[in-house]
Amino acid sequence: MAHKILSVPVSIEFKTFPCRWQVNKPEAFTYKCASQENAVYLDAYEVREEFLRVSTTDTDEVLAFLNKTGLFVNLPRVKITNFHEWQAEVRLMMMHQPTKWKAHVSEVFLNR
Repeated sequence: MAHKILSVPVSIEFKTFPCRWQVNKPEAFTYKCASQENAVYLDAYEVREEFLRVSTTDTDEVLAFLNKTGLFVNLPRVKITNFHEWQAEVRLMMMHQPTKWKAHVSEVFLNR
């Protein structure tokens, strides 16, 4: 029996809102968003690649990423340690099939 291969172009976008991030305390970031009416759509794959490249030892680099991506996470503040942990979790998710995520990725991260 012959199988037909079907190609379906898929585009995944990351919907975000412009926000201004700042360093509030050492190694903690807070943000203010102007309005959620001005949504911005970014390429989700590019955001992921940039996110994974950000050096968590460089506060300015993290701040630049957050200001570029806008509302990155719906938390009142983000610690640099959160950012580092999220990078590790995303890398684990990329290495395993979704059915195996519970065995490798923290429950806290999966239930955000």
